[in-house]
Amino acid sequence: MGLLEPLGTDSHHGGWSAETFDRADFTRFTAWTYPHACAEELELLSGWHSLLWCLDDVFSPGCEALGNREQILQRIERLMAFMPIKTPGLAPPPEHPLERALAEAMAKSAPGQEPVASHGLDAADEALLHRPARSDEELRRQIALQLKIAPGGKQTARNEVIYGDGTFVVTYALPQQDASTAGPLSAAAVADCPSGWFCFYDGDDYVYPRGKLSDRGWQDLAAYGWSDRINSVHNNTNTLVEFIQHFDYGNPANGHSYDYTLFGVSAGSRSAHVSPSSEAGHVYRY
Repeated sequence: MGLLEPLGTDSHHGGWSAETFDRADFTRFTAWTYPHACAEELELLSGWHSLLWCLDDVFSPGCEALGNREQILQRIERLMAFMPIKTPGLAPPPEHPLERALAEAMAKSAPGQEPVASHGLDAADEALLHRPARSDEELRRQIALQLKIAPGGKQTARNEVIYGDGTFVVTYALPQQDASTAGPLSAAAVADCPSGWFCFYDGDDYVYPRGKLSDRGWQDLAAYGWSDRINSVHNNTNTLVEFIQHFDYGNPANGHSYDYTLFGVSAGSRSAHVSPSSEAGHVYRY
């Protein structure tokens, strides 16, 4: 699986030296824990066992050594992208042994799985929906995609769609501009939520697309095509806003009984990177 590195290698991305791996004897451990598995199943399970122990032995200490919560969360979020349960096929290219091993294990665990985008789009359109446009043509396509995943909106500007007479407003970045200025597109934009609104951004560091709401109470982000898209937030209201994960144990009859709060953003506060990211399905403004 590509997890072996030379003895003494200083790596926090995985993996072990060959000597360390041989001493661990994960294949024997797997055979003991799954005595009735066939040879093919044992090979796959042994690979996952190796990954889990590599996370514990190498990746976790590497995260702790960073000593910075934001950097740790970013490293974990990137690793989670290689287990794309919601959007298979959309993981980034692996850059180090542990990422390559996760990508390989996922491919073996779900052979032949076709890429499925979270909004029913193909992979190219799904990717375009989540980043700033690079041309006028891409911007027009983004607006069309927004209206496709959340019908009922009205385009009110070149880069803006509103719902419910302005209850919800989604804004896409103009080509070659960042989220809030007329300057060149930058990696980190500016939290720019208007007074009286709370805003959420598809990218870290307030990078557009941006959604904004002002109403109090519970609201369903899926109605606007914004479920599982929030990565940074700016609450420019005078009340707390909670971001909520929808959970029904796989049974729609449970409704919202088991929903739970992922995180809250107090009045006048902002966060350039929320955790967990891309999981909020509902919001509640007090």
